[in-house]
Amino acid sequence: MEIYNGEYFVHGRFFVKLFGLWPFQSGKFNKIHQIMMILPLGTVFIPLCAKAYELRHNFHNLFVCIISILFFMHYITKFLYLSLKKKQFQRLLKKIDNDFSLFRDSSLKIIHDYSNSAKKFNMFYSIYLVSSVIIFNLGIFMPRALDLIMPLNESRPLHQVRVLRYHIDALDDSVYFVLFHGMFFDVVSIVVIVGFDTLLINCAQHACALFKIASTEIRDCTEEINQSNERVNLLTQRSMRKNIYHRKIVKATIIHKHALEFFDVLESTYSFLNFSIIGISLSTVTLAEFAILDHGREAADVMMRFALLVAGQFLNILYQNYPGQLIKDHSLEVHASCCECQWYKDDVPDESKKLLVVIMLKSAKPSCLTAGRYFVLDLQNYLQIMKASLSYFAFLRSVN
Repeated sequence: MEIYNGEYFVHGRFFVKLFGLWPFQSGKFNKIHQIMMILPLGTVFIPLCAKAYELRHNFHNLFVCIISILFFMHYITKFLYLSLKKKQFQRLLKKIDNDFSLFRDSSLKIIHDYSNSAKKFNMFYSIYLVSSVIIFNLGIFMPRALDLIMPLNESRPLHQVRVLRYHIDALDDSVYFVLFHGMFFDVVSIVVIVGFDTLLINCAQHACALFKIASTEIRDCTEEINQSNERVNLLTQRSMRKNIYHRKIVKATIIHKHALEFFDVLESTYSFLNFSIIGISLSTVTLAEFAILDHGREAADVMMRFALLVAGQFLNILYQNYPGQLIKDHSLEVHASCCECQWYKDDVPDESKKLLVVIMLKSAKPSCLTAGRYFVLDLQNYLQIMKASLSYFAFLRSVN
Protein backbone atom coordinates (compact mmCIF):
# COMPACT_ATOMS: atom_id res chain seq x y z
CA MET A 1 0.00 0.00 0.00
CA GLU A 2 1.22 3.51 -0.84
CA ILE A 3 2.34 5.39 2.26
CA TYR A 4 0.12 8.38 1.42
CA ASN A 5 -2.90 6.07 1.76
CA GLY A 6 -1.78 5.05 5.26
CA GLU A 7 -2.20 6.45 8.75
CA TYR A 8 0.39 9.22 8.49
CA PHE A 9 -1.65 11.16 5.91
CA VAL A 10 -5.06 10.33 7.35
CA HIS A 11 -6.03 13.93 8.23
CA GLY A 12 -5.06 15.60 4.97
CA ARG A 13 -6.36 12.74 2.84
CA PHE A 14 -9.72 12.48 4.59
CA PHE A 15 -10.46 16.21 4.58
CA VAL A 16 -9.54 17.04 0.99
CA LYS A 17 -10.94 13.79 -0.41
CA LEU A 18 -14.43 14.91 0.63
CA PHE A 19 -14.17 17.66 -1.98
CA GLY A 20 -12.51 15.68 -4.76
CA LEU A 21 -9.19 17.43 -4.09
CA TRP A 22 -6.98 14.47 -3.15
CA PRO A 23 -4.20 14.43 -5.79
CA PHE A 24 -4.73 10.72 -6.56
CA GLN A 25 -8.49 10.90 -6.97
CA SER A 26 -9.37 10.11 -10.55
CA GLY A 27 -12.43 9.68 -12.67
CA LYS A 28 -14.31 11.72 -15.23
CA PHE A 29 -16.68 13.08 -12.58
CA ASN A 30 -13.91 14.38 -10.30
CA LYS A 31 -13.95 17.92 -11.76
CA ILE A 32 -17.74 17.94 -11.58
CA HIS A 33 -17.40 16.90 -7.92
CA GLN A 34 -15.11 19.86 -7.25
CA ILE A 35 -17.43 22.31 -9.04
CA MET A 36 -20.44 21.03 -7.11
CA MET A 37 -18.54 21.59 -3.86
CA ILE A 38 -17.37 25.15 -4.62
CA LEU A 39 -20.48 26.64 -6.30
CA PRO A 40 -22.80 26.48 -3.24
CA LEU A 41 -20.40 28.81 -1.44
CA GLY A 42 -21.89 31.57 -3.58
CA THR A 43 -25.12 31.32 -1.56
CA VAL A 44 -23.31 32.82 1.41
CA PHE A 45 -20.42 34.65 -0.24
CA ILE A 46 -22.61 36.80 -2.54
CA PRO A 47 -25.02 37.90 0.25
CA LEU A 48 -21.97 38.64 2.40
CA CYS A 49 -20.47 40.90 -0.28
CA ALA A 50 -23.87 42.54 -0.83
CA LYS A 51 -24.10 43.35 2.87
CA ALA A 52 -20.52 44.66 2.90
CA TYR A 53 -21.39 47.03 0.06
CA GLU A 54 -24.50 48.17 1.91
CA LEU A 55 -22.40 48.87 5.04
CA ARG A 56 -19.53 50.53 3.16
CA HIS A 57 -20.05 53.76 5.10
CA ASN A 58 -20.49 52.00 8.45
CA PHE A 59 -16.92 51.65 9.64
CA HIS A 60 -17.61 49.25 12.52
CA ASN A 61 -19.97 46.70 10.95
CA LEU A 62 -18.11 46.72 7.63
CA PHE A 63 -15.07 45.15 9.29
CA VAL A 64 -17.18 42.26 10.56
CA CYS A 65 -18.26 41.51 6.98
CA ILE A 66 -14.70 41.77 5.69
CA ILE A 67 -13.48 39.23 8.28
CA SER A 68 -15.92 36.63 6.92
CA ILE A 69 -15.06 37.53 3.32
CA LEU A 70 -11.34 37.04 4.02
CA PHE A 71 -12.01 33.70 5.69
CA PHE A 72 -13.88 32.42 2.63
CA MET A 73 -11.16 33.82 0.35
CA HIS A 74 -8.67 31.74 2.36
CA TYR A 75 -10.80 28.68 1.63
CA ILE A 76 -11.27 29.49 -2.07
CA THR A 77 -7.54 30.11 -2.57
CA LYS A 78 -6.51 26.74 -1.13
CA PHE A 79 -9.36 24.93 -2.85
CA LEU A 80 -8.40 26.26 -6.30
CA TYR A 81 -4.68 25.74 -5.68
CA LEU A 82 -5.17 22.07 -4.78
CA SER A 83 -7.34 21.62 -7.84
CA LEU A 84 -4.98 23.36 -10.29
CA LYS A 85 -1.66 22.02 -8.91
CA LYS A 86 -2.73 18.39 -8.74
CA LYS A 87 0.32 17.07 -10.63
CA GLN A 88 2.77 18.91 -8.38
CA PHE A 89 1.20 17.42 -5.27
CA GLN A 90 1.24 13.99 -6.89
CA ARG A 91 4.95 14.35 -7.57
CA LEU A 92 5.60 15.40 -3.97
CA LEU A 93 3.65 12.50 -2.46
CA LYS A 94 5.17 9.95 -4.84
CA LYS A 95 8.65 11.02 -3.75
CA ILE A 96 7.66 10.42 -0.13
CA ASP A 97 6.25 7.01 -1.00
CA ASN A 98 9.46 6.07 -2.87
CA ASP A 99 11.59 7.05 0.14
CA PHE A 100 9.71 4.64 2.40
CA SER A 101 10.70 1.88 -0.04
CA LEU A 102 14.23 3.15 -0.62
CA PHE A 103 15.53 3.47 2.95
CA ARG A 104 16.16 0.63 5.39
CA ASP A 105 16.89 -0.02 9.07
CA SER A 106 17.78 3.06 11.16
CA SER A 107 17.17 5.47 8.27
CA LEU A 108 13.66 4.13 7.75
CA LYS A 109 13.02 4.39 11.49
CA ILE A 110 13.92 8.10 11.36
CA ILE A 111 11.40 8.66 8.56
CA HIS A 112 8.70 6.81 10.52
CA ASP A 113 9.46 8.80 13.68
CA TYR A 114 9.16 12.13 11.87
CA SER A 115 5.97 11.03 10.08
CA ASN A 116 4.47 9.99 13.40
CA SER A 117 5.33 13.42 14.86
CA ALA A 118 3.56 15.05 11.91
CA LYS A 119 0.49 12.90 12.58
CA LYS A 120 0.36 14.09 16.21
CA PHE A 121 0.78 17.74 15.18
CA ASN A 122 -2.01 17.35 12.63
CA MET A 123 -4.41 15.71 15.08
CA PHE A 124 -4.12 18.63 17.52
CA TYR A 125 -4.36 21.21 14.73
CA SER A 126 -7.43 19.59 13.17
CA ILE A 127 -9.32 19.24 16.43
CA TYR A 128 -8.52 22.77 17.57
CA LEU A 129 -9.45 24.61 14.37
CA VAL A 130 -12.63 22.66 13.58
CA SER A 131 -13.87 22.97 17.18
CA SER A 132 -12.96 26.68 17.21
CA VAL A 133 -15.13 27.36 14.15
CA ILE A 134 -18.06 25.47 15.67
CA ILE A 135 -17.72 27.26 19.03
CA PHE A 136 -17.35 30.63 17.26
CA ASN A 137 -20.73 30.12 15.59
CA LEU A 138 -22.58 28.45 18.45
CA GLY A 139 -21.30 31.12 20.84
CA ILE A 140 -24.37 33.11 19.81
CA PHE A 141 -26.32 30.97 22.29
CA MET A 142 -24.11 31.94 25.22
CA PRO A 143 -26.66 34.56 26.44
CA ARG A 144 -29.31 31.80 26.49
CA ALA A 145 -27.03 29.62 28.62
CA LEU A 146 -26.43 32.54 30.98
CA ASP A 147 -30.20 33.08 31.24
CA LEU A 148 -30.51 29.55 32.62
CA ILE A 149 -27.53 29.80 34.98
CA MET A 150 -27.91 33.44 36.12
CA PRO A 151 -31.36 34.67 35.03
CA LEU A 152 -32.16 38.38 34.86
CA ASN A 153 -35.47 40.21 34.79
CA GLU A 154 -35.39 40.01 30.98
CA SER A 155 -33.71 37.68 28.49
CA ARG A 156 -30.27 38.59 27.26
CA PRO A 157 -30.18 39.51 23.54
CA LEU A 158 -28.44 37.36 20.95
CA HIS A 159 -25.48 38.97 19.19
CA GLN A 160 -24.74 38.05 15.60
CA VAL A 161 -21.18 38.23 14.29
CA ARG A 162 -22.21 37.65 10.68
CA VAL A 163 -24.61 39.79 8.67
CA LEU A 164 -25.89 38.82 5.22
CA ARG A 165 -28.15 40.45 2.65
CA TYR A 166 -30.26 37.87 0.76
CA HIS A 167 -32.78 40.50 -0.46
CA ILE A 168 -35.47 38.17 0.87
CA ASP A 169 -37.04 39.65 4.01
CA ALA A 170 -37.88 36.30 5.59
CA LEU A 171 -34.26 35.18 5.32
CA ASP A 172 -32.67 38.51 6.19
CA ASP A 173 -34.64 38.67 9.45
CA SER A 174 -34.07 35.04 10.45
CA VAL A 175 -31.26 34.86 13.00
CA TYR A 176 -31.18 31.06 12.93
CA PHE A 177 -31.09 30.73 9.15
CA VAL A 178 -28.19 33.20 8.89
CA LEU A 179 -26.40 31.39 11.73
CA PHE A 180 -26.67 27.83 10.44
CA HIS A 181 -26.24 28.78 6.79
CA GLY A 182 -23.01 30.58 7.59
CA MET A 183 -21.88 27.93 10.06
CA PHE A 184 -22.25 25.15 7.48
CA PHE A 185 -19.92 26.90 5.05
CA ASP A 186 -17.54 27.88 7.85
CA VAL A 187 -17.11 24.17 8.66
CA VAL A 188 -16.74 23.30 4.97
CA SER A 189 -14.08 25.99 4.59
CA ILE A 190 -12.07 25.02 7.68
CA VAL A 191 -12.08 21.36 6.61
CA VAL A 192 -10.33 22.23 3.33
CA ILE A 193 -7.96 24.66 5.06
CA VAL A 194 -6.98 22.06 7.67
CA GLY A 195 -6.57 19.35 5.03
CA PHE A 196 -4.24 21.55 3.01
CA ASP A 197 -2.16 22.62 6.02
CA THR A 198 -1.73 19.08 7.33
CA LEU A 199 -0.28 18.03 3.98
CA LEU A 200 2.33 20.79 4.38
CA ILE A 201 3.35 19.47 7.80
CA ASN A 202 3.62 15.91 6.44
CA CYS A 203 5.88 17.03 3.60
CA ALA A 204 7.97 19.34 5.79
CA GLN A 205 8.56 16.60 8.38
CA HIS A 206 9.67 14.27 5.61
CA ALA A 207 12.19 16.85 4.39
CA CYS A 208 13.47 17.15 7.97
CA ALA A 209 13.81 13.37 8.16
CA LEU A 210 15.95 13.31 5.01
CA PHE A 211 18.28 16.00 6.35
CA LYS A 212 18.43 14.14 9.67
CA ILE A 213 19.46 10.92 7.91
CA ALA A 214 22.22 12.77 6.04
CA SER A 215 23.61 14.36 9.21
CA THR A 216 23.38 11.03 11.07
CA GLU A 217 25.34 9.23 8.35
CA ILE A 218 28.08 11.87 8.55
CA ARG A 219 28.29 11.65 12.35
CA ASP A 220 28.40 7.84 12.20
CA CYS A 221 31.65 7.93 10.24
CA THR A 222 33.82 8.35 13.32
CA GLU A 223 31.83 5.85 15.37
CA GLU A 224 32.11 3.09 12.77
CA ILE A 225 35.83 3.70 12.32
CA ASN A 226 36.34 3.29 16.08
CA GLN A 227 34.35 0.07 16.06
CA SER A 228 36.45 -1.23 13.17
CA ASN A 229 39.61 -0.93 15.32
CA GLU A 230 38.43 -3.86 17.40
CA ARG A 231 37.79 -6.09 14.36
CA VAL A 232 40.93 -5.72 12.26
CA ASN A 233 44.62 -6.15 12.83
CA LEU A 234 47.19 -3.39 12.52
CA LEU A 235 48.17 -4.26 8.92
CA THR A 236 44.69 -3.81 7.50
CA GLN A 237 43.42 -1.18 9.93
CA ARG A 238 44.40 1.93 7.96
CA SER A 239 42.97 0.65 4.68
CA MET A 240 39.76 -0.45 6.40
CA ARG A 241 39.30 2.95 8.02
CA LYS A 242 39.61 4.72 4.70
CA ASN A 243 37.13 2.42 3.00
CA ILE A 244 34.55 2.70 5.79
CA TYR A 245 34.86 6.47 6.01
CA HIS A 246 34.64 6.97 2.27
CA ARG A 247 31.65 4.64 1.93
CA LYS A 248 29.78 6.56 4.61
CA ILE A 249 30.59 9.96 3.11
CA VAL A 250 29.47 8.85 -0.37
CA LYS A 251 26.19 7.60 1.09
CA ALA A 252 25.69 10.86 3.03
CA THR A 253 26.39 12.90 -0.11
CA ILE A 254 23.76 11.00 -2.08
CA ILE A 255 21.18 11.33 0.70
CA HIS A 256 21.87 15.06 1.12
CA LYS A 257 21.47 15.60 -2.62
CA HIS A 258 18.21 13.66 -2.46
CA ALA A 259 17.01 15.82 0.46
CA LEU A 260 17.79 19.03 -1.45
CA GLU A 261 15.90 17.76 -4.50
CA PHE A 262 12.85 16.95 -2.37
CA PHE A 263 13.04 20.35 -0.69
CA ASP A 264 13.14 22.10 -4.09
CA VAL A 265 9.92 20.34 -5.11
CA LEU A 266 8.31 21.27 -1.78
CA GLU A 267 9.37 24.91 -2.08
CA SER A 268 8.16 25.25 -5.68
CA THR A 269 4.82 23.66 -4.74
CA TYR A 270 4.01 25.91 -1.77
CA SER A 271 5.95 29.14 -2.31
CA PHE A 272 3.44 31.21 -4.28
CA LEU A 273 0.47 30.09 -2.20
CA ASN A 274 2.27 30.88 1.06
CA PHE A 275 2.63 34.50 -0.04
CA SER A 276 -1.11 34.83 -0.72
CA ILE A 277 -2.19 33.07 2.47
CA ILE A 278 0.10 35.08 4.74
CA GLY A 279 -1.44 38.29 3.38
CA ILE A 280 -5.00 37.03 3.90
CA SER A 281 -4.23 35.75 7.40
CA LEU A 282 -2.53 38.99 8.44
CA SER A 283 -5.54 41.03 7.29
CA THR A 284 -7.98 38.69 9.04
CA VAL A 285 -6.20 38.69 12.39
CA THR A 286 -5.77 42.49 12.34
CA LEU A 287 -9.48 43.09 11.75
CA ALA A 288 -10.42 40.45 14.33
CA GLU A 289 -8.25 42.20 16.93
CA PHE A 290 -10.03 45.45 16.14
CA ALA A 291 -13.42 43.69 16.41
CA ILE A 292 -12.52 42.46 19.91
CA LEU A 293 -12.05 46.05 21.05
CA ASP A 294 -14.87 47.58 19.03
CA HIS A 295 -17.67 45.03 19.50
CA GLY A 296 -16.45 43.54 22.76
CA ARG A 297 -17.78 46.61 24.57
CA GLU A 298 -21.31 45.60 23.59
CA ALA A 299 -21.17 42.04 24.98
CA ALA A 300 -18.63 39.71 26.57
CA ASP A 301 -19.73 36.77 24.39
CA VAL A 302 -18.86 38.71 21.23
CA MET A 303 -15.43 39.56 22.61
CA MET A 304 -14.78 35.91 23.52
CA ARG A 305 -15.80 34.68 20.06
CA PHE A 306 -13.51 37.10 18.28
CA ALA A 307 -10.70 36.27 20.72
CA LEU A 308 -11.16 32.62 19.75
CA LEU A 309 -10.95 33.65 16.10
CA VAL A 310 -7.70 35.55 16.71
CA ALA A 311 -6.18 32.56 18.53
CA GLY A 312 -7.14 30.28 15.64
CA GLN A 313 -5.62 32.66 13.09
CA PHE A 314 -2.37 32.92 15.03
CA LEU A 315 -2.20 29.12 15.17
CA ASN A 316 -2.83 28.99 11.43
CA ILE A 317 -0.04 31.50 10.76
CA LEU A 318 2.26 29.51 13.07
CA TYR A 319 1.46 26.40 11.04
CA GLN A 320 2.59 28.25 7.93
CA ASN A 321 5.90 29.31 9.50
CA TYR A 322 6.89 26.51 11.87
CA PRO A 323 7.61 23.93 9.10
CA GLY A 324 10.03 26.41 7.55
CA GLN A 325 11.86 26.75 10.89
CA LEU A 326 12.14 22.96 11.22
CA ILE A 327 13.57 22.53 7.74
CA LYS A 328 15.97 25.44 8.25
CA ASP A 329 17.32 23.94 11.50
CA HIS A 330 17.69 20.45 10.07
CA SER A 331 19.47 21.65 6.93
CA LEU A 332 21.99 23.58 9.07
CA GLU A 333 22.51 20.47 11.18
CA VAL A 334 24.09 18.81 8.14
CA HIS A 335 26.73 21.54 8.01
CA ALA A 336 27.43 21.13 11.74
CA SER A 337 27.82 17.38 11.26
CA CYS A 338 30.48 17.94 8.59
CA CYS A 339 32.50 20.03 11.03
CA GLU A 340 32.33 17.30 13.69
CA CYS A 341 33.25 14.27 11.57
CA GLN A 342 37.05 14.39 12.17
CA TRP A 343 37.81 15.17 8.54
CA TYR A 344 41.26 16.44 9.51
CA LYS A 345 42.63 12.98 10.40
CA ASP A 346 45.19 11.21 8.20
CA ASP A 347 42.88 8.21 7.85
CA VAL A 348 40.35 10.29 5.90
CA PRO A 349 40.86 9.84 2.13
CA ASP A 350 41.29 12.91 -0.06
CA GLU A 351 38.23 11.89 -2.07
CA SER A 352 36.15 11.96 1.12
CA LYS A 353 37.45 15.42 2.02
CA LYS A 354 36.40 16.72 -1.40
CA LEU A 355 32.91 15.30 -0.93
CA LEU A 356 32.70 16.87 2.52
CA VAL A 357 33.60 20.24 1.02
CA VAL A 358 30.74 19.83 -1.47
CA ILE A 359 28.27 19.00 1.31
CA MET A 360 29.50 21.89 3.46
CA LEU A 361 29.13 24.36 0.61
CA LYS A 362 25.59 23.21 -0.12
CA SER A 363 24.54 23.12 3.54
CA ALA A 364 26.22 26.37 4.63
CA LYS A 365 23.20 28.26 3.30
CA PRO A 366 20.06 26.90 5.02
CA SER A 367 17.19 25.47 3.01
CA CYS A 368 14.28 27.79 3.73
CA LEU A 369 10.64 27.72 2.79
CA THR A 370 9.60 31.11 1.43
CA ALA A 371 6.47 33.08 0.67
CA GLY A 372 6.76 33.87 -3.02
CA ARG A 373 10.55 34.00 -2.52
CA TYR A 374 10.08 37.43 -0.92
CA PHE A 375 10.56 36.45 2.72
CA VAL A 376 11.57 33.35 4.65
CA LEU A 377 9.00 31.40 6.64
CA ASP A 378 10.35 30.75 10.14
CA LEU A 379 9.59 31.69 13.74
CA GLN A 380 11.24 35.08 13.31
CA ASN A 381 8.87 35.81 10.45
CA TYR A 382 5.97 34.64 12.64
CA LEU A 383 6.92 37.22 15.28
CA GLN A 384 7.20 39.88 12.59
CA ILE A 385 3.67 39.06 11.41
CA MET A 386 2.36 39.32 14.97
CA LYS A 387 4.07 42.70 15.38
CA ALA A 388 2.69 43.89 12.04
CA SER A 389 -0.86 42.88 13.01
CA LEU A 390 -0.57 44.83 16.28
CA SER A 391 0.82 47.84 14.41
CA TYR A 392 -2.08 47.81 11.94
CA PHE A 393 -4.49 47.32 14.85
CA ALA A 394 -3.06 50.40 16.59
CA PHE A 395 -3.46 52.35 13.36
CA LEU A 396 -7.11 51.32 12.97
CA ARG A 397 -7.76 52.21 16.58
CA SER A 398 -6.25 55.69 16.11
CA VAL A 399 -8.33 56.23 12.96
CA ASN A 400 -11.43 55.07 14.83
